[in-house]
Amino acid sequence: MSTLIGKKLLNYRIEKLLGQGGMGEVYLGVHTEIGRKVAIKVISPHLARDPRIQERFKREALILAKLNHPNIVQLYDYWARPEEGLFLIMEYVEGISLDRYIHRVQRGPIPPRRTIEIFLQVLDAFEYAHKNGVIHRDIKPSNILLRTDDVVKVLDFGIARIISSDPDTAADSSSLTKTGVTLGTVSYMSPEQLRSKRASDIDHRSDIYSLGVVLFEMLTGRELYDRSQLSEFEILVKIASEPPPPLSELNPKIAPDFEPILKKALAKKREERYQSCQEFAAALLPLLTKYDASPEDSPTPRNPALTKTQVSEKLVQAQTLSENAPKKIFDKTLFSQRQYQILTGILIVLTLIGIIIWWKVSRAVAQRKALAVADSFAAALHRHDPDLLNRLLSDSLAPFYAEQQISKKQALHKYFIDFWKTVQKDSVSWVQPLEYRQEGDETFLEGLLYQSYTLRPVTPQPDYSIERRWKKGFFPRKTPPKEASAPTPVCKIKKLRLYLTKERQIRAIQVLETRECP
Repeated sequence: MSTLIGKKLLNYRIEKLLGQGGMGEVYLGVHTEIGRKVAIKVISPHLARDPRIQERFKREALILAKLNHPNIVQLYDYWARPEEGLFLIMEYVEGISLDRYIHRVQRGPIPPRRTIEIFLQVLDAFEYAHKNGVIHRDIKPSNILLRTDDVVKVLDFGIARIISSDPDTAADSSSLTKTGVTLGTVSYMSPEQLRSKRASDIDHRSDIYSLGVVLFEMLTGRELYDRSQLSEFEILVKIASEPPPPLSELNPKIAPDFEPILKKALAKKREERYQSCQEFAAALLPLLTKYDASPEDSPTPRNPALTKTQVSEKLVQAQTLSENAPKKIFDKTLFSQRQYQILTGILIVLTLIGIIIWWKVSRAVAQRKALAVADSFAAALHRHDPDLLNRLLSDSLAPFYAEQQISKKQALHKYFIDFWKTVQKDSVSWVQPLEYRQEGDETFLEGLLYQSYTLRPVTPQPDYSIERRWKKGFFPRKTPPKEASAPTPVCKIKKLRLYLTKERQIRAIQVLETRECP
């Protein structure tokens, strides 16, 4: 695989090897046009041909594409070539992994204030992932990168699981995890993760336990369960049944305030842990005020923009759970409490006024649309235009004259194709302004429709049927033809109710009253 150095992959030139593991390697790549650095994760060709590995790799790409957060490594591209390998092109992070920082740079515990500032960013990333239905399941310091400006980046969602209500998707996810590889690092796993037989048995609270293990390691400079001293079986037993050791035994400088926080995060039963990362953050935020920033807290150059804890607005709002928060807010504001209350009242009144105006405007717009439909309906009657009526009447064409429910096809034949053939002229108009009304869920228009027309004269046709010829003889005497009937004027005024759909189309027509013109 090292032969990839110097070669070009898509628009990226591979510069050097960043790291390698049992399944593949990670390279530094540079975009040949814009010079952007990227990390290229490559799965070896002999593994890339395995359908299960292909599916897991594609799954990691799908999960990273779903997440867009400043503390999660961003995915740029995904490329699958089983004969050459599988490739994830991701954001390149210039920095160091958290485990290297603890054990090789600090060579011991990270100062409490700096620990909280870093860890709140981690919680922010996982709060976002959990809200998007993603459970990481392999949280450990080596999967958390710390940039030179102290910005945290979480990576390696290779065995993460997306929560789905689709049983088929859940079944695929479950089978995908049974590839013969242990999922996650045992010493960072939650008790339920060790016992579970199905992926669906694990929820976001398993990640919260693993985050508690990471916080313990940051505060003490030691792993919760030392893998160099304990066998995997011994670690499993301790996770399942033994409480974690007290912080004070490993780091006497740690204030006792952290003890209840870690105790809750590392509870054996997930119902007794923090139920969200936001709740976890709310417990840590008040401790920031107890630890003043000092030079030893910042062994690396700091970004001035990060002098305050860089966490999302939602996590900062969680600090209001403390008793002193309201007082601090009013101490720093330019308004007194009374002025603040007046301003809040004004904003509420303006909001209500805005809602009333919006309601009136939307009602006026709906009324104009409904009246336009009614005018179109009258015009369609006047022009004898069945196509326009088809567009106006959305569900059913209620008859204009008698019955209340009739199919569109029957109505067209009965009242347009057949009836209008006999009408010589037609005048249709609304006698008075239409009334727009709403009663419960029903919206309708009511008004008087004036209709005047003249029936065409009909000339009777001679009867040449066999029956007549039999009775009258085959050669009857010629009789003068019957006179055509005179044109018949008709004038009616109908009180109509037009029921409307939400789209302001006519759903049904009800004839409330019919009378002759005066």
